[in-house]
Amino acid sequence: MNSHTRPPFQSITLQAGLSLGATIGYHYSEKMDGINKFITIGQSVLWCELMADGRRFVLDCVTHYGQDVRSLAFRDRLTLAKEIIAANPSECLLLPLEGANPTELLKSVIERGGEGIVAAFLDGNYWSPRVKCKRVETLDLVVAEKAGSKSSIRLKTIDGQNRGWCSCRAAYDSIKVGDIVEIAVFGIHEQSGLMREPRFIKIRHDKMVRVMEVGK
Repeated sequence: MNSHTRPPFQSITLQAGLSLGATIGYHYSEKMDGINKFITIGQSVLWCELMADGRRFVLDCVTHYGQDVRSLAFRDRLTLAKEIIAANPSECLLLPLEGANPTELLKSVIERGGEGIVAAFLDGNYWSPRVKCKRVETLDLVVAEKAGSKSSIRLKTIDGQNRGWCSCRAAYDSIKVGDIVEIAVFGIHEQSGLMREPRFIKIRHDKMVRVMEVGK
C-alpha cells in the first residue's frame, strides 16, 4: 500500500490566470494532464505525472535517499528532485516547462494545446496549497446515478453536493455508480450549484485507487 498523497490544490479561472503578474516567492510550471503516480527510485520517492505517451514528469520530491523531505521548502525539494533526475538518466524523468512570468507561461502553454499552469510557494512545505489555472476547469466527481435512456450520469462531490447531469454516451456502459470521473465545465452556477456545460472526459481510475488507499 502506498501511503503517499498529493498536496492540496486551489483553482483560479483562466481569466484570472491571464491577468496574473509575476509574484516574488512562487515557482511557475506547466500543469501536466496525466495520471498521478509516486515513483520509487532506489531509496527516493518522487511525485510524478505519467503521460499517455510514456513520459514521466517530476512534480516534487517526497523522500530523498531514505529521508522524508516533505517538511523542507519547495525550492529545496526541487533541487533534490533535479539531483535524482540527473543521477538516474536511464529513468527518462523530465521536469515540466517552467517560467518566471505566469501570464506569459500560461499563454504559451495554451497556444500549443496544453492544459494550464501551477504556482507553488517556494518557501512552502509539501502540504502547502498550490494554485492551478487551466484552460477549462475540470472536476473530479462521484457518479451518483445513471440514466440509460439518455446515456447520462448524475454527479456529486465527494462530500455529497449535487452537481447535476452529464452526457457520457460511448463511455456509459463502462461507468458504474460510485466511480470517480473527470468532467470539464465552464464553472458552477452560484445559486443551484449545478455544472455549466459539463463534458465527460474520463474515468479516474487513479483517483479511485487513491481514495481506496486513504480509506484503508
